[in-house]
Amino acid sequence: MPNKNSDGQDEYDPGFVRKDSLFDGLSEEEKNNFLESGKVLSFRRGQTVFRQGEPLHSFYMICSGIVQLSRVTPNGREVTLDILIEGDMACAKEIFEMRDTHMVTASAVKPTKIMIFPKRWLFETAQKNSVFAINLLAAISRRAQMVELDAEHQATMSAPQLAACFLMHLCNNHGFDPHGFDLPFSKSLIASRLGMELETLSRTFPVLEKYGISIKGKRVVLRDLDAADKHVCDNCSVRESCRARLSLQRKKDDEKPLQSKTHSD
Repeated sequence: MPNKNSDGQDEYDPGFVRKDSLFDGLSEEEKNNFLESGKVLSFRRGQTVFRQGEPLHSFYMICSGIVQLSRVTPNGREVTLDILIEGDMACAKEIFEMRDTHMVTASAVKPTKIMIFPKRWLFETAQKNSVFAINLLAAISRRAQMVELDAEHQATMSAPQLAACFLMHLCNNHGFDPHGFDLPFSKSLIASRLGMELETLSRTFPVLEKYGISIKGKRVVLRDLDAADKHVCDNCSVRESCRARLSLQRKKDDEKPLQSKTHSD
């Protein structure tokens, strides 16, 4: 069980939160004042953070763990709209759209810590501090761009391309080693996030061998980034500016001198 402070909330070192891009350019005093308005709560695996249709009272920052954002369709099907990790935020866009209720349900995929701020705090802080307001706007804009890109990929990419792109971003966003990492959540959640049936994803994974990606159980190896680049990234409109692609390519390029030295020795 996590330790509790005198207010009953979880003790948490806000060092990570201080480094979040939302607080870029702010003084330590400003950061301290802002963080005093938030509280950190822990959620166990499977626990609901908030539900679709409930009153919207707060702004959320993921400190650790993984959160699924989902929505239930009229026919009862659960659709995963996003998977949030450390550093991501939730509900800023909805708050500034003046919505009174949550549009999605948020659930902890694994033990998760979230810093929660009152809705009014977000309004007041953005009004008083232009640096914070710009950082917040940039974060909302980046999320909107990802939604647009998801829509493009769904319209233009095949199931193997969607899965390969997802795994490359997963590797980069979590800081995993491309030479081998374990999936941090279930294949059923991945299928839901990609808009596929689990059976479709299961048939898709073996096809990824020709894309330079090997999957055995939960183990993933990005063994040939050039092949993935050719079969996946060449079909994306933001290929040249994709952070995941550029980061993985840099890692590959950094390894070349080491490999050459090893062979010469």
